[in-house]
Amino acid sequence: MAREAHAAAARSLLRLGRHAEAAVHLEATRALGDPPADVAAAALALGASRDVVLEFKRPLAPTWRIGQPLALRRNGMREALHVDSLVPGELASTPALWTGRAVTLTVDLELTRAEWSSGLGIGLMRDGTAFDDGTSPLGVDIRTTGGGTTHIHEISCTSYGRRSVARIAFDVRDRSHRLGRLTIRATLLPELGELHTRAIESEIRHAQARGEPRQPLPIAGLPTLD
Repeated sequence: MAREAHAAAARSLLRLGRHAEAAVHLEATRALGDPPADVAAAALALGASRDVVLEFKRPLAPTWRIGQPLALRRNGMREALHVDSLVPGELASTPALWTGRAVTLTVDLELTRAEWSSGLGIGLMRDGTAFDDGTSPLGVDIRTTGGGTTHIHEISCTSYGRRSVARIAFDVRDRSHRLGRLTIRATLLPELGELHTRAIESEIRHAQARGEPRQPLPIAGLPTLD
């Protein structure tokens, strides 16, 4: 029973992108027997990965490609990139290397205003592709929908056209209902065939969603992971 409990805890923590804590339970599982192969593979991939942190405290590196310079303004004091755009298309991009294995994307943002039917996408894309054409391995998408006095922020993670959506409704007449600061964590686990989203709003309330169905995800350029 203890082995199964540790294995289940490791699986749940991997879904939340908390791979360091998952590794502790995985080691406890190994002390009692062989851990589940899929959980061990996902934990190994996340544990061996190198964090890529994109900060805005200093001027952007030359590797950045700016698509809409008038829509972006960097605030070094707040270490933030302000986005104000009504034009669809790429805002900015920078190169990143992905192994095709388990990966977590964490986005910190503050939504001060979002017009109806507007949205912002952040994610991994290959050159020559678009964020919403179904080819992105992993991304975070924030949209505003609804009608009348009640609008809905749809916070989702995407992977090859699949979407895992968390929804937060708000009253447009009440400014205290605005989304404000938000941390979104999207975790793609090809080894488990799963996609997960967790959105935490100002440490007050959270919404969580999980991608279904749970089948192996094909990774472009790599064999399907069973």
